[in-house]
Amino acid sequence: MSVRSFNPALQAHFKDFPRAHYQYGFRNVITRSACQQILDKLRLKEKYPNSEGRLDIIDIFSGHGLLSTMINYELKPKNHLVIDHSKEPCQVWQDRIEYLKKHTQNRENFIFSPLSGYFWSTYDKLITEDKIVSPSFQPRSKIHDELLIVGNLTSSKYGELLLAQWLMCVGFQNWLQKYGRVRMVITAPEETATKFLAGPLYKKRNRTAMKRAVLTDAHLIAVTKPQTVRSAGFGYDPRLLIKDQPALLPSSAVAPSTSRLAVLEFVPKDIDYIDTQELSYVTQALALRLNTLGDNR
Repeated sequence: MSVRSFNPALQAHFKDFPRAHYQYGFRNVITRSACQQILDKLRLKEKYPNSEGRLDIIDIFSGHGLLSTMINYELKPKNHLVIDHSKEPCQVWQDRIEYLKKHTQNRENFIFSPLSGYFWSTYDKLITEDKIVSPSFQPRSKIHDELLIVGNLTSSKYGELLLAQWLMCVGFQNWLQKYGRVRMVITAPEETATKFLAGPLYKKRNRTAMKRAVLTDAHLIAVTKPQTVRSAGFGYDPRLLIKDQPALLPSSAVAPSTSRLAVLEFVPKDIDYIDTQELSYVTQALALRLNTLGDNR
């Protein structure tokens, strides 16, 4: 397949740094063709037609960053802030930006921060204090067209918890969602994706899936082909697979080699205000009710 979104200026750099040596508990897409499959399915250029020189991308836990560089080449943003505190990604990104400064004057507009994307204080420092990026506030009647969140939340330690928090920020209208309805492109473990995107009456539907459905429209962009006899998409709500027709990534395109991941798109709904405490109470009551009914069947 054509890999149109790979930046040719980075050809030599990726030859010197082809793969990450350590994953730090994360899962990553590691081939150009698989990244292109993801981008073809996302159709980001259609969603951000005026991205060049206007869009801010905040990219969290990018890791080795192949997918990040291809998103960047596709959208040509005003700023592309990469936040990652792990040792090897820090070195790779610092080397990458120095390389780009020499070869393209960093027209890609990458900015790297070695802070942790887990802490709220990181965003306060980078945006409010240091003004590394200055996102605009936009009305909630439309999707924010000058800000995009990209995140790798495959960490076995805190990825699922952080995704749940980010989704609740849509309801609270805080964190980066205070600027408007900001689209999120998230890489998540398969087991997280099957739960968070489960539809009504599906066996994996839980409180978080209910909250997610109230707050966002979600799309399953890509899944990993299994290495076993199980069919691709096993464990997902079948209605979701029919609706979204996700791209199928070869297992060889994911590291570590035995892991499985999914790429998800979350689009905040047009909700003026929601009582998040009431939402938590209602979803908890519904989840308990559904579990009781299931036990009695």
